[in-house]
Amino acid sequence: MEFMKIYIRNAYAGSFFNRKILLCDFHITINKNDTIILAGPSGIGKSTFLSIIRGDSNFDGTISCNGSPQIRFVSQPLTIDTGETVEDAIQFAVLSNLSDSPHSADPFRVSRKVDKWLKSFDLLDKKKMKISQLSGGQKRRVMLCERFVEQQDQYDLLLCDEPDTGLDIKSQQSLHELMVRNARDNRKTLITVTHNLYPSNLCFYSKIILLGYGKRGIPTVRYFGPISDIKRSFGTTDFLQIFDKLMTVPA
Repeated sequence: MEFMKIYIRNAYAGSFFNRKILLCDFHITINKNDTIILAGPSGIGKSTFLSIIRGDSNFDGTISCNGSPQIRFVSQPLTIDTGETVEDAIQFAVLSNLSDSPHSADPFRVSRKVDKWLKSFDLLDKKKMKISQLSGGQKRRVMLCERFVEQQDQYDLLLCDEPDTGLDIKSQQSLHELMVRNARDNRKTLITVTHNLYPSNLCFYSKIILLGYGKRGIPTVRYFGPISDIKRSFGTTDFLQIFDKLMTVPA
């Protein structure tokens, strides 16, 4: 099912008489429950792309949606109170999401929800630990678990800006697997920005958006589709070679 159609002629910064075009000339359709990686060389416009979807950038074009989707944005750096326990952090998020008054919520019901979310992010055995005692990857999972829980029924699209920054490869893989699994289980559409294009990270996602320079010498969407079809478009699956091609203006 179509979720969002994006047609952009020009996305720009500055006034009408002093515009700087940041992205241009692309048309993509995102389907409901898509899980998408957004990637490209540094400075190519990934943040601008997210800003367009959030409605925070000026552009000439249209964005049409099926219904009125609510968007949640998880930016960098993620912050959290490291003095509380993992259980406290997620419990607070669960309580903020209940339709009942937090003061009248059934403690058993809340505890079950907390454990369900901790289990889904592989944190159940860490619930009594203080966040300050966790590794970097575990802290990141707590932060993202919080964002998934908060206002769970009030958003349809989750935008994550480089959630794997600073993590080792194994922790990155675990994080991407958990994010995609939770997005699918909760019927959310997910777009994740990353610079870490290891096969072990990409394999969980249904599609990829690659930004690069277009024929006008301005960044655009050079590829959008299944990760398995990248070789057909670029002749290789080596992202170092692909990024070289993305930085080159097509003939």
